[in-house]
Amino acid sequence: MRGIVLFPIINCSGAMVEITSTEMTPPVNDSHEFIPMRGIRNRHLQTMLPRLIRRKVKFNAYWQRLELPDGDFVDLAWSEKPQQAKHKPRLVVFHGLEGSLNSPYAHGLIEAAQKRGWLGVVMHFRGCSGEPNRLNRIYHSGETEDGAWFFTLATAGVRHRSDSRRGLFARR
Repeated sequence: MRGIVLFPIINCSGAMVEITSTEMTPPVNDSHEFIPMRGIRNRHLQTMLPRLIRRKVKFNAYWQRLELPDGDFVDLAWSEKPQQAKHKPRLVVFHGLEGSLNSPYAHGLIEAAQKRGWLGVVMHFRGCSGEPNRLNRIYHSGETEDGAWFFTLATAGVRHRSDSRRGLFARR
C-alpha cells in the first residue's frame, strides 16, 4: 500500500513488534493527487486560508496529564476519552514550535481524524499547554524522550496482528 509507513517498536521484553498492519487501509475517498479547492489555486492563499478559516477548536477536548519519569508532565488533548475509544485507530499530532491544540493545523488534523472515526490526540510539549512545568527544562527540536514515553504508553495494548486496528501509522 503506497504511503503507509510501519513503525516497529521494541517492547519491554526486547522483542520487536509491529504496531501497524498493512491490512489497515486509508479511507476510500483519499486521493493520492492534490486537487486545490475551486478558485484557490494560488499556493500562498492556500497556505493562509486555513489560518483564516480554522480559528477555533470545534470539539470538546478531553484533557489528560501524563506524568513523566523525571517528575514533570506533559498534557494531552484527546478528541474523546481514550478509555472509551480503545478499538479505534489513533492519530498522534506533535505540534510545532510554541504550538498547541489551538493551532489551526493541530485541531484541524484532530477534527479530520474524528470525522474518520479515529481517536486523535495532541501531545503538548513541556510548557506549551498553558501551564508552567515543574522542572526547569523546556522542549526543543531535538527533544524526543517525552514523545517516546508517550508512544510507549499509547501502544502498550497493541501487541498482536489481530489487534492491528488500534495501531499507529503515518502517511508520506
